[in-house]
Amino acid sequence: MMNISCSFSHAKLRKLSGTYISVVVNYLQNIFKLFSVNDFYCFNPFAESFDLICTDGNKSIYLQLRMATYRSCNFFIYIINNTYKTMQDINNRKILPALIRGFFDGFYCGLTDYSNDKAAETMQPKKIKEVMTENYESVSVAFNDTLFYPISCLNYTYDEVTELLKGIDPTATDMLQLVKKACRTEECFETMKTEYCRNLLTMLEGHYPALQTYFETHAEDKTQAGDTMTGSDAAIGMGVRTVMAAYAEGLKTGGRPEATLRQATVFRLVLDVVTTLLHDEPVDTTSIENFEELVMAVCRTSHNIDVMTDEMNRMHEELITTETKQ
Repeated sequence: MMNISCSFSHAKLRKLSGTYISVVVNYLQNIFKLFSVNDFYCFNPFAESFDLICTDGNKSIYLQLRMATYRSCNFFIYIINNTYKTMQDINNRKILPALIRGFFDGFYCGLTDYSNDKAAETMQPKKIKEVMTENYESVSVAFNDTLFYPISCLNYTYDEVTELLKGIDPTATDMLQLVKKACRTEECFETMKTEYCRNLLTMLEGHYPALQTYFETHAEDKTQAGDTMTGSDAAIGMGVRTVMAAYAEGLKTGGRPEATLRQATVFRLVLDVVTTLLHDEPVDTTSIENFEELVMAVCRTSHNIDVMTDEMNRMHEELITTETKQ
């Protein structure tokens, strides 16, 4: 059980009717669904402040809402403790396929973003097949360069990764063998190969690795005893890093290393990879009216939004620094 104190501004409170109170309750119910809250009880909703008692299932829930305005009802909800921080564990079995799908998504966008083709044309089966066939030999090189670090982070501690890299000469090292080491176990390596081949063959056949297809493919994946879990902060960071690095690799492979990362493309890539990490199906966008609502629907919490944007900023700086040195 968990108590959350809420209060309304006095001016707005006096204007609230029974209908508006119902809207408040419905709004909070929708918020709590995101955190698997089974039920909550509202005491004395017409008071200046009231308590919400929530049952949270099997794990603790930490909630924070920044001042929120419901679309058609001019009221404000304040959560007294607005230091919101929540992190869930995500199965590595879910993270690895999400990163690999994200790589192919980002790499293809890098190859096509600055082409003379219109955006709709680049999604046509003939064009997808053509682009991937022309760049077939570059895919594995970019994949190994991009995924080595994220996969290492899934399977090793930071100190272990540092130790792993000691004495390695990148110019004289087989990157595939290095990625195999990053996988640590034969099971992880086989999963990586399966997902790599699945995505590559899909695109060589002229199909794009769409989110709906991804979720359908992995619908039966279940957590098993002994599975390794990774915190959502780290998983989101890996996802952002993967798609942005893959996008940059695609630009470089397509002969446009100096091209600016397109903000619209980067946000779409990042939101898609976060969707595959935090959701079990594509986000329903039918009632979403603006970009801010979309971001919240995908990330689920303001904390996750902060984690995502912080990593985007870090990666952007890193890519700019790398380009400057070359």
